[in-house]
This record gives sequence, structure tokens and C-alpha cells, in this order.
Amino acid sequence: MSSRIDTYLTSSSQTYSPPSHPRTLCCSQTSKFFCPSCYNPHSPVPDFELPFKVDVILHDDSKTATGVHLKVLNPNNVNLINYEKHEKHEKHEKHEIPDYDKSTTVILFPDFGTENPSVDISTLKGIPEKLIVIDCKWTKTGASRDEGFKGIKRVHLSSDSPTQSRYWRWHTEGTGMLCTLEAVYAAAFTCSSIERRDGLVNMFYFFGLQRAAMEGGKGGGDGNSGKKGKGYKRGVLESEIDGRVLKPWEEEYKRRMGEERKQEGGERQKQQKEESRKKKFKIKQDNEEQQEGKKSEDNVVIN
Repeated sequence: MSSRIDTYLTSSSQTYSPPSHPRTLCCSQTSKFFCPSCYNPHSPVPDFELPFKVDVILHDDSKTATGVHLKVLNPNNVNLINYEKHEKHEKHEKHEIPDYDKSTTVILFPDFGTENPSVDISTLKGIPEKLIVIDCKWTKTGASRDEGFKGIKRVHLSSDSPTQSRYWRWHTEGTGMLCTLEAVYAAAFTCSSIERRDGLVNMFYFFGLQRAAMEGGKGGGDGNSGKKGKGYKRGVLESEIDGRVLKPWEEEYKRRMGEERKQEGGERQKQQKEESRKKKFKIKQDNEEQQEGKKSEDNVVIN
């Protein structure tokens, strides 16, 4: 499974050419690969067959959500549901969670510490008709506790699924934390017949182009809006030490970022404590001066 992804991403990197993917105007904004508002691609895209319908619950900015890639590539089988309304995207209103058929629907969300823990998706008796996946930051999973998901079976990925993410957005949650696109691919791979598995890797089409754009220094950020991400800039700076560019999706890059963030956090905490100490000292000093001034006034009155 992992080797298929790596081969595909390597191919994307080798074939990507900026002139073949110019920024295109759509819905009053320009973007590189697809429109983040109407979800139309700017050029022909490959197809793939999913073994189930997919509902992506968007709990984050849709411009950075990899679940949107699925909607653009396979609009007939993927549905996007905005869990929150984002001020940046007035067109994307908040929607209520649908009334799902609990007998044919599963939610891809690992849960091992409750009375009803998630089960390995490979152990299901049949292929579910619908897979729900929550597209959010690793630290923002509150949507999973929505009443609309109550009673729906939870599943987690099989043991042969990738444990290291190819995604470039940095996080501190360790291995096994895949982005939405990677997680859906792993789930679909497990539930698909052998002859249909090869085509599934096409769901990494935009993912591969975005990585190639970042690697070539032509974008950064999400690779679609063209904004340069801070994380990628840090990777370039760190490469001066090793003599090569560390890519944001490399484990060594993530390890260094973790150490850097930890150090920055410690220094910030020390600074905050020092500022707090100085503030308290200043307040104490001001109070003492006020008390001394009051005593002096009292002495003048008495005399």
C-alpha cells in the first residue's frame, strides 16, 4: 500500500510542470489546480472507483482540507458537509449532520478507550455503503462527538495501512496520524477487490501535484492557492546545515520541527514568567510608594 503511494508521488514530482498548470480564474478567485469554491478541476483528472460512498465532514478551512480533493476527483460518490461556517468562505454554510442509516454506515475514527471502541475495518462482515470521515486538524476532533454520529459503528484502519504520513503539514501527534486523503485511500484499499486497487492511487492526483509544486519552490502552503507555507521555509533554512533541502513530509523534518517548537515553547514560557514577575514587582513597588506617600500626607496633617 505504501509503496504504491510513494511510486505515484515520485511520478507526480517527475512529470509536474508549472506552465501546464497556470493559475485559473473561477468564482472570482484564482487557483492553480481546482476551484476551492465550486470544486471544479481546471484540467482533466484521472478517475477511480470507490467501494463505498464517502461523506467528508469539513471541520477546517476547506482550502487546506485534503478531503476536498476527493470531491473534485469523484463528485458523484463524495459529499462534503461543512460542520462549521467559515467567515472566509461565505458560500460554505454550516449544515446539519444527515440522518444516517446506522446499519450501512460507518465512521472512520479510531477510538480505543470507550465502552464502544472502534473495530478494524478489515474485520467488517461486508463492505459498508457509506464511510464518514472527519476532515479536521489532529487537535480539533470535537465533531466526532456530535449527536448525529451517535449509534454509528466506528472503525479504524487495518494494521497494514501506512503509519507515516506523506502530508507536509506539521503536527505533534506522532506516527499513524494520516491526513483525510491518506486515511480514505487506506480504507478503500482494504475494502476493494484486488483488480480495483490499482486505480485507487489516482486519488492522490492533486496531492502529488501540490507536493511537486512545493518541492519546485513554485508555491508552498496548500499548493492550490499558491501561498508559501512557513513550514516549508523552515525546511529550506534547515537544509543549509545538511547541504540539502529537507522536505516538510520527511520524518527528520518533523522531528526537528518538534524539537524546535518544544524549545520555542520553553523559551516563551520563561519569558512569560519573567514578564509576570516584573509586573507583580512593579505593582508591589507602586503600592508601597502609594502607602509611603499616604503616610507622609498623614504626618503633615498631624504636624
